[in-house]
Amino acid sequence: MKTSLYDIRPKPLNSCQPRSEEEFFKIDFHSDMATVIRIPPSEAQKDPQNTIPESQLINILTQHSIPTIKITALTTYLDTIGFTPKFARSIQNAFAKELGSTTISKSKWRGTIGEVSANSGGILPRRNLNSEKHNSPIFDSKYPRGRLVSVKTSSRATSNSNASINLDTYLNGLSDILGGNKSKLLKAAKQIYPLFMQPQQLIEVIKKSLLAVNDDHVKALQDALQDPANYKRKLYERIFNLALKQNPTWINGIKIDTYRILNSHINSVDEEASRKARTLFGSTTAFISKKIISNGITTEALNALEKFRYEIKKSNPGLTEAQIEKAILPEQILMARHGGGALGTARAAGIGGMRGAAAGAGISVFAEGALCIFNLPGDKSAYDCVIPASKAAAAGAAGGFTQGGMEVAVNSTIGGRISLGLASNNLASQLNWFLSKAPGTFAGSAIGGGAINMAFLALDDKPHSSVDYAAVGVRGAASSITGGLAAALATGVTGAICGSSVPVAGTIVGFIVGFGASWIAEKYYGAQVEEAVRSSLQE
Repeated sequence: MKTSLYDIRPKPLNSCQPRSEEEFFKIDFHSDMATVIRIPPSEAQKDPQNTIPESQLINILTQHSIPTIKITALTTYLDTIGFTPKFARSIQNAFAKELGSTTISKSKWRGTIGEVSANSGGILPRRNLNSEKHNSPIFDSKYPRGRLVSVKTSSRATSNSNASINLDTYLNGLSDILGGNKSKLLKAAKQIYPLFMQPQQLIEVIKKSLLAVNDDHVKALQDALQDPANYKRKLYERIFNLALKQNPTWINGIKIDTYRILNSHINSVDEEASRKARTLFGSTTAFISKKIISNGITTEALNALEKFRYEIKKSNPGLTEAQIEKAILPEQILMARHGGGALGTARAAGIGGMRGAAAGAGISVFAEGALCIFNLPGDKSAYDCVIPASKAAAAGAAGGFTQGGMEVAVNSTIGGRISLGLASNNLASQLNWFLSKAPGTFAGSAIGGGAINMAFLALDDKPHSSVDYAAVGVRGAASSITGGLAAALATGVTGAICGSSVPVAGTIVGFIVGFGASWIAEKYYGAQVEEAVRSSLQE
C-alpha cells in the first residue's frame, strides 16, 4: 500500500516547552513531496502542526521506508552510470556479437557499432529504425526535425593522401539516399511513414536524407565530391546525376540533367554559359556535401574496439555472446575506444572526471541555490545566494571530478577483469554487477566524498588546520563508501531480477538506496569517525 503524506504528518507537540538539547524540524508539504528544514527549538511551538522532533522524524522515515536526500552529499552519490557517455552504456549488445572471419561479417560488425554511435549522440532522442525492423532498408536512424540518416563505416584510416581511402562504401550509400534504387527508397519511405503512398513524394524524403560516415572521413569525402577530376568515374557521375534531378536547371535552353551535359557547357567557348555551368557544378557538389555528417566515431576508435573484441574472445574462449554482453562494463568500452592500455585508461578517466565535475557542479548549484532561496529571510534578495551557490558548485565539481575519474579508471581495469572472470559462473553472475563495480565504487566514493567535504571546508572563509581537512575528508569518505557500495549492490540485485546489466530500474533503486545508506552512515557514525581521526592525529 502506498504511503500518503497524510499518514506521515507529525503529531502536534504538547504544550510543554521543548527540550533545548533535541533538534526540531519543520515539514512543508508539496503534493507528493515534503521538504524538511531544521529550525531552532524556540520556533517549534509557532507551528506545532508541521513541526516534529528529530526522534519522531527518524521513526517515521524508518517505519515507512521513505528515502531521504542529504543536500550537501548530493554530488557524491551520483550513480556510476552517469560518468560514461551514452555510447559506452548502450553498445554492449552490438559489441558482444561475434566478429567472424570474413570481410562481410567484419563489415557488418563495424556497421552495427557505427549505428549505435550515431544513435547515441545529441541531446534529443534519435529513433533507431533497425530496432523496429531488422536491417531496415537504406535508413538506420531518424533524427530530430525528421532527418533520415543512413549510417556507414570504414576501417580504412585517413592519411595525408585521400587516395589511400576507399570511399566506395560511402559513395554507394550516397547513391541510395539520392534515389539510385527508386524501389528500395520507396520501400524505406513506406516503413518510416506508413501512410506514404505516392512515389512522387520521394523528393521530400531525399531532401531530408543524410549519410553518416566515420568522423575523420567527413572532410575527405566532401573534398573528393568537390574535385572535378573524380567525376570521370561512373560512381561519382551517377551521384552527380541523381543530385541534378533534385534541382532541374536550363542553360541556353538546354536542360542540364547529367554531368556530361554540364561538363560540355563548362568547356564551352560561350563564356556566360561556361560561368553558369561552373556555378551549377559548385552548387550541386555543395548540395551533395551537405548530406555528409559524422556518425560519431573515428576510424581509430572503431579499429581499437575491434581489436579489444578480438582480445576478449582470445582470452575468454568459453564465453558466449550473451555472457560477454552481461560481463562487459561501459568503462571498458570507453577505455578501449580511446586506444586501450594506460593511455586509453587515462583518457577515459579524464572523460569520466569531466562528466562528474559537470554533473556535480550543476546539481550542487541548483540544490544549494534552491535551498538558499527557499530559506531566504525577508530582508535578503536572491543575489545573496550567489556566493553560497558558487561555492557549492566548486565543491560539487571537485567531488564529481575525483569520483568520476577514479571510478572509470578502476572499473575499466580491475572491475572489467573481475566481471569477465565471473561471467562463466552462473551463481556469481547474479551479483556480477555489484562485485565488479565494488572496487571502483569504493575508490571513487572514498576520494569523491573526501574531496567534496574538504572543498566545502576550504571555501568557508575560515582558517583550518591540516587535521581539520583530514578529519572531514575521512568522514566524507566513510559515509560515501557506505552509500556507494549500497547503491552498487541495489543496482546489481535489481539488474539480476530485470535481466539486464544496466537497467533503468536498477539505476533508480541504486540511486535511492545509496542516498539512504549515506544518510544513515553520516547520521550515526559520521561524527565518531571525524572525532577518531582528530584524536589520532593530535596525539
